[in-house]
Amino acid sequence: MARIALNCSCGWNFFIPGSTPGHEVTCPSCSQTVRIPGRKPGKDVPTSAGAIAAEKQRQQRAIKMMVGVGVLVVIVAGTILAFTLGHSAPDDSGAAAGGKDQLTGLGSSPGSRPGARNPGNPSTFELPPPPPPPKPKYDSHQISELRNDVLNNVRLINMTAIISECMRYRNLTNEWALFQADIARYESKIKYDLGELSSVGEKIALEAYLAQNDQILGFAQRDLTTMKAGEAAALLQTWVMNWRSGPALEQVNIARGDKKMTLYVDFPEDTKELLNLVRHPSLMELGSPSTGTVSEMVGIPAELLKDISSRFDSLPPGYRSYLIPAERKRLEDLTLNKKGSSDDIDWLRTRILNEAIPSFQREADSIRSKVLELEPKLKENVASDVIFRKNGTKLECQIVQETPEFVKVKSRFAAVSIPRDEIERIEKGKGAATEFPGKLAEAKGQLEKLAPLLAWCAEKGLKLEKEYVAYVILTLDASNEKARTTAGLGRPAVTPGLPVQPPKYPELNSSSKLEPADRTIEIIANDVTSRIKIFADVVIEMRRRTEALTLQTPPLAPEKSIKGASVIGNPLTFNPSQMTGPQALEIGGWWSGLSTEERRQFAKYYGLWCAYTRGMKK
Repeated sequence: MARIALNCSCGWNFFIPGSTPGHEVTCPSCSQTVRIPGRKPGKDVPTSAGAIAAEKQRQQRAIKMMVGVGVLVVIVAGTILAFTLGHSAPDDSGAAAGGKDQLTGLGSSPGSRPGARNPGNPSTFELPPPPPPPKPKYDSHQISELRNDVLNNVRLINMTAIISECMRYRNLTNEWALFQADIARYESKIKYDLGELSSVGEKIALEAYLAQNDQILGFAQRDLTTMKAGEAAALLQTWVMNWRSGPALEQVNIARGDKKMTLYVDFPEDTKELLNLVRHPSLMELGSPSTGTVSEMVGIPAELLKDISSRFDSLPPGYRSYLIPAERKRLEDLTLNKKGSSDDIDWLRTRILNEAIPSFQREADSIRSKVLELEPKLKENVASDVIFRKNGTKLECQIVQETPEFVKVKSRFAAVSIPRDEIERIEKGKGAATEFPGKLAEAKGQLEKLAPLLAWCAEKGLKLEKEYVAYVILTLDASNEKARTTAGLGRPAVTPGLPVQPPKYPELNSSSKLEPADRTIEIIANDVTSRIKIFADVVIEMRRRTEALTLQTPPLAPEKSIKGASVIGNPLTFNPSQMTGPQALEIGGWWSGLSTEERRQFAKYYGLWCAYTRGMKK
């Protein structure tokens, strides 16, 4: 950087930068004012070379920006001019020369057109013509056809429903189902056509008409509920076969679900579809109508169906198959449809709930009782030894005494002595009965393994074991024919009017200890908890199944059963349906938190508790 040398009158010589402003400075030695050579008052600091260069660059940028803006203005102006000249229209001799609004046409002469270009205003332009209006979805003729289709389908539904009822009263189930499907098809067409009419702003008011599953109770001024089913079917058939189109209305009384309604149907035109329908060949089918009077179809109480289902579920599988085919199909249909006549409801209560199920329950309890009866006998007098005779026969038995003259054996039937000279050889501990406990433990609770075990017992001549296995199989599948034949059981009979008897379990005398009853109730608890998962049902079933048992020794409640026992109070009078809301919530939370084994322990304890409470009353 350039420096300037200065001399003060005090004799001090010093230097200052060349960029120091002003024309004089102060001497650093004596503080006197010293003039800067070559500068006059008012003259600023001379511009440096760097500052001059920066100023030149700023000026060049400004010039470039001005040139760019000028070019852009020229381009825009040229574009506008070209667009205006390209869309110019011929001069209108009638246009006014004043400053009118050429875009809107305000102030224009009668001969001027809105949007026409004004020669005096080249920036105006002509607007494009508006698009043509959309073509309507349907014309008036098509809309009329849609309306007619809706009305025709309504009449087809009404006629189909009448014929369908004729099929139902004649018990022609397949034909009835086909006509019901046609009703659903016509209904879907009606909904589609109504949607199309609505899309173009058209509406059509429909009177109430017949529908799927409607039951006709009155027709043509006649009450069908006073007729037999065949008579009602004949009435409907006669009307259909004699039908003629016309303006007359026909009154129809129906049951739709839980409601009764009165409708009026008309058939003003004999369309091709209607003519084909009234000539349907199914109308000539006679079917097999019931001999009873027509009954009104009502909803079957849900509690009744639930009670029947739960009671069948509490039985070993297979008992439904022992209903006669007609009854089994009737039960399946009523369970599926959840609707039936008053006769159907009475039939469910009397025949199924009060006759069939109790009969099956009696046999199931008898089978379980037989299992308990045979179980201890298997452990007695096990035929563990085999004696081979010289005549080629062999005897599985238990040797109780051997002498040089004879061998005394004990079988399951008697104790006999066999002379030594008739015996070829003796094999101790080789009896087939010794293998049975292991095979039974391996097959326990598995139907697919118990069936081969039954055949093995028959092959080895183990009569008691074979009988026991047969009864065990029937506790898992009551319809197993081989097991029923082995056990000497025929088809379970449905006996009307007999009350359900409590199961006959092994009797307990006053000298019995807790162990036999404990074992009996444990078997019952295992069976109940394996099939029933609801707390209330477990309690009721355990109390019912132990009605014949009494105890003198109080049972000890398992730790996880204490909470449930605190709510029960008296096990013989406890009613789960009478629990308060808080109690039900408490029991529900407790029961849902128990494992399968803990539920089984509670069921066993509750059965023992019931037996002990009965014993206290005696």
